[in-house]
Amino acid sequence: MRRRRTWRIPPVVGALALAAAAIGCQDPNGDGSAAEPSCGDPFTGRELDGDWMLSGSGMRSECDMRRLEGELSLRTPTAFDVAAEEQLAADAGGDGRVRYVLSLRSSAPAALQLTGEAIGACVHFTLTEDLEEGGALQYDFDGHITGNNLASGDFDGRGPESCEVMGQFQLTVR
Repeated sequence: MRRRRTWRIPPVVGALALAAAAIGCQDPNGDGSAAEPSCGDPFTGRELDGDWMLSGSGMRSECDMRRLEGELSLRTPTAFDVAAEEQLAADAGGDGRVRYVLSLRSSAPAALQLTGEAIGACVHFTLTEDLEEGGALQYDFDGHITGNNLASGDFDGRGPESCEVMGQFQLTVR
């Protein structure tokens, strides 16, 4: 029997745990069916500039320490400040989508690193946290901006130790 575990990231880096969001697409067909989010949706990386609160859930497996395996719940105990800087998008296919480069502002804890980008309504970022006891968590997030200051999608990664992680995330930007 697997026990549900909540993983709390050390308070030093109240950032790699992840944000609450409403996931929602309009009903384009008028028949109650929601459209899948796409990179061509009207939202852009501009929506991601600000204080991030991240949440998510998933599974942790392949851990050397079996007690770490099982369900995983991630939650940011405090917001972390992310810059979304507009860039020319040579790789955006000439369709008018703008590229935003995502990075942490200087107020973020030193143990946290974030790199990423948003092109159109698609977002990809990698969040790494150096742990106090050694090692690191590194998670890759792929998703869509689903509304004003909202994004959601899937994540995978490694940590702590040898654990492999996968799940879904929600992001709210204040």
